[in-house]
Amino acid sequence: TSGGSPVNCIPSALDNVFFDTNSFSAINQSVTLNIGNAICRNMSWLGSRFVPTLTGQYGVRIFGSLTFINQMKYTAQGEIMFKATSTGKTIATANLLLSSPVSFAGAGGEWILQDSLKSTKQVSLIAGTLNANSKVIWAYQFFSDYTSNRSLILDNSKFRIELGRWIVNGTNMTLSSSGSSIVINGQDSRNSFMFAHAGPSLTYNIVQFTSLETSFQASNCTFSKLIVDGNFWMLNGGGNKYDSIIVRGWMEPRMLGFTNDTINTLSTYDIARDRKSTRL
Repeated sequence: TSGGSPVNCIPSALDNVFFDTNSFSAINQSVTLNIGNAICRNMSWLGSRFVPTLTGQYGVRIFGSLTFINQMKYTAQGEIMFKATSTGKTIATANLLLSSPVSFAGAGGEWILQDSLKSTKQVSLIAGTLNANSKVIWAYQFFSDYTSNRSLILDNSKFRIELGRWIVNGTNMTLSSSGSSIVINGQDSRNSFMFAHAGPSLTYNIVQFTSLETSFQASNCTFSKLIVDGNFWMLNGGGNKYDSIIVRGWMEPRMLGFTNDTINTLSTYDIARDRKSTRL
């Protein structure tokens, strides 16, 4: 794509796609994803000029690494699916806010973030290893309700869910969470769990809910800290271990026991008496 006229050569999973200093000649030029099965190996926009746009209603499957630049725009709607089956692939989005769902679906693949990953749609981990690499992930929702081999490395990273839910099945999944935080600002807590963990246990560090109401489901998991900034409306599961729980809003009375859970410190705000209550 380094200048010249298009030759209608559609990339395959073995072909690299490079946009560079010769690819665009004027402002408002774009690359349109206009076929339903666009694929490539690596994609890079390094060196591109004139603030080009990647747009279109379809997505792309990438079998290698991805590099965007901050002097570009992204308005595509289709899913970006990473399909690598080997380790060491990198993703640099230049902190762009993506308007596409993003999924990781390569058995044996590994993707290492080089900067933040932000999407107004769902981020899915289907197979392989997603390494946040101490960066921020921001998404409408996180979905990993699968039984394939998956690994999520969140050490010293922040994963923020905006409006949606955290949905995970622990079967064949590993989670590395040292120094991490999962922050959920969900909606509709009374009809669905904002945090829904099913299957085998995982160890979480900090899980924080910043929404007005919170609903939570997990069994036999370990949490360093559970923070509820609003009202704690619904709790399901049991057998969890918490180093500390902080509830800053109202708490449904029938949940105060946290059935079969182990809690080192529970701090709740007693609205009736206008005071904080700490239970050790």
